[in-house]
Amino acid sequence: TVVAVYLSFSARNRRIQKELNESLTAQNKLLETVSAEKSRFFAILSHELRTPIYAITGLTSVINIKEIDPQQINAIKHSGNYLLFLINNILKLINFEQSANGQVQVEVSSFDLTNSLTNIVESSSYFATQNNINLNLQLDWKGECWVKGERRKLAQVIINLIVNAIKYSQDDNVLIAAKRTEETVSHYKMLFKVADNGVGISKEKQQQLFNYTERIEEEPTNNPFNLHGMGIGLFVVNKLLTELGSKIEVDSTPGEGSTFSFELYFEKSVPEFEGADLNDIQRNNPGSILVVDDNRINLMVAKKMIEKLSYTCHIAADTDDILSIITNNNIGLVLMDINMPSLNGYEWSKKIRATMDIPIIAHTAVVEEELDMEMLQKSGIQNFITKPYTIELLEKTIQDTLVRF
Repeated sequence: TVVAVYLSFSARNRRIQKELNESLTAQNKLLETVSAEKSRFFAILSHELRTPIYAITGLTSVINIKEIDPQQINAIKHSGNYLLFLINNILKLINFEQSANGQVQVEVSSFDLTNSLTNIVESSSYFATQNNINLNLQLDWKGECWVKGERRKLAQVIINLIVNAIKYSQDDNVLIAAKRTEETVSHYKMLFKVADNGVGISKEKQQQLFNYTERIEEEPTNNPFNLHGMGIGLFVVNKLLTELGSKIEVDSTPGEGSTFSFELYFEKSVPEFEGADLNDIQRNNPGSILVVDDNRINLMVAKKMIEKLSYTCHIAADTDDILSIITNNNIGLVLMDINMPSLNGYEWSKKIRATMDIPIIAHTAVVEEELDMEMLQKSGIQNFITKPYTIELLEKTIQDTLVRF
């Protein structure tokens, strides 16, 4: 009958729809698993790479240059810094995938824009020198300029633009400029530019600059190391500026160079240590510092750097009696690794906090975006520093922690 046929077809359609839904669900789970495994792979890769980089950058920051060829030391520093620069770009690719799901990482802090830009240019100076390039920083203000914003993202944008300009410049100058285009009682609007007088690029090919799957091979370069990176620098710039609510602008003519520019709003801020002289702050002495880590190289490097800062340093592994070491050596601050096999840094910090009141800094190769800030706080950890780092950043982190403890 018609009714029987209808019921048969309806049942069949429901069965087919159910099987299709189950198939789609399985495929989605597989894609999610692949994405999670890919993210885990890069996170593990980052952690493994950061340990040797930390050894390179840490040891070269404390070595006595008078006893060795300075050019060799600078080359090692450059290699470590450049490798870290590439790793940071790779990690941003993972973060952009998370951002697509509404998980944008936001880290707003107060910082001196003058100091930040100066440090960025100085950190790029060796690479520029090897390419016979002068880096010129031009600011339309004098002295400090304290703002509140996402310092790390801004730094990564500008570093990528500087490296790009150095690679493809045929002139001997690269300009890095910042200008306050608007100012209110509470905010600045800033225009940033990175310009070179190099090979330039045609209008037709400018959009390819921001797609890391496409490479533009027509331009010559005077780069002695032939370091073209992985083709993701400008892609990262474009994505980061989108997260910051801005966009990259390109003004380029073949044979006449290129200018990359963008605008950002910043809230006005005040110095972190208003009314205090930095030299006075840096006289705070924690007494002795204890470094806890399961890696012998990390312990050696950290000890060298801390002693270079004129502090007394003790070291311990996660299997040692850390509480006794702290008590017997009058420890005033602890640098605590997070990922350790016997007892992780969170658990050790809880044990320390349960018996004594001293500042603890997470001393980790885990990238900031992957740190569990809630777990840090619950464990009694006041601050963190990510390996590898400079001796200057270590000193600042120690002093910041002591002042605020």
